Amino acid sequence: MRSNVPLNDQLDAARSVDGTTDLAAIRRRFEGPWVRWNLVRAVSSGAAFACVIGALLAR
Repeated sequence: MRSNVPLNDQLDAARSVDGTTDLAAIRRRFEGPWVRWNLVRAVSSGAAFACVIGALLAR
C-alpha cells in the first residue's frame, strides 16, 4: 500500500481535463512499478497465508 497508493495518486494527477495528455506514455511510466509492487504484495500475502496454515496444522 505504501508504494501502490502514491503511484495511483500520480496517475490520477496526470489526467488532463481536456483530454490532451499522452495516456500511453503515462501508462508506460506507471505500469512497470505498479505491477512490480503488486507482485511483491501478492507473494508476501501468499507467504503469510502459508505460515498461518502451517501454524494451524502444527497445532
